[in-house]
Amino acid sequence: LTYIAHFNLSIMLKTTHGEFLISQCVRYFLCVMQLVLCFLNTRSQNQAENQFPQIGKPCPPFFLNEVVHYTKKKVSGKDFKGKWLILDFWNMHCSSCLTTMPKVSELQLKFKDKVQFLLVGDDDTKFNKGIRQMYEKYQKKYNLQVAVAYDSVLFIRFGITYVPHIIWI
Repeated sequence: LTYIAHFNLSIMLKTTHGEFLISQCVRYFLCVMQLVLCFLNTRSQNQAENQFPQIGKPCPPFFLNEVVHYTKKKVSGKDFKGKWLILDFWNMHCSSCLTTMPKVSELQLKFKDKVQFLLVGDDDTKFNKGIRQMYEKYQKKYNLQVAVAYDSVLFIRFGITYVPHIIWI
């Protein structure tokens, strides 16, 4: 970027309207630098917001506001202290996610004192419209006994791009 600005400035100096073109070049250079700084600032803010879980490190704090089939409607990571928490990320187009839900429910019942399974459904309205209704039908059909939360923001914050995706905490 600096090389391009320097190159443009040296070309501008050789023209007959030197002062006018130099000021335009300086304005152009400052404008480009301002855009670069804005981009870098936005990128660092996004990295702060999108805290990805890392193996061996404490899980970044998170909150889920729409939890169903659980004792609380709103939970945070701190609510599961003293138990293993398994976040099972899914969407309505993942057949393997749907296929494993009855087994996850069995495991939840078997290890309920030691482990909490939490299905996290991607509820973005563009690709997963109707996910809640679909899950409720599935839950009744297979008598699922596992908590589910709907939160597309956590997908973004934790960098989840493909499902199934499971995080053990």
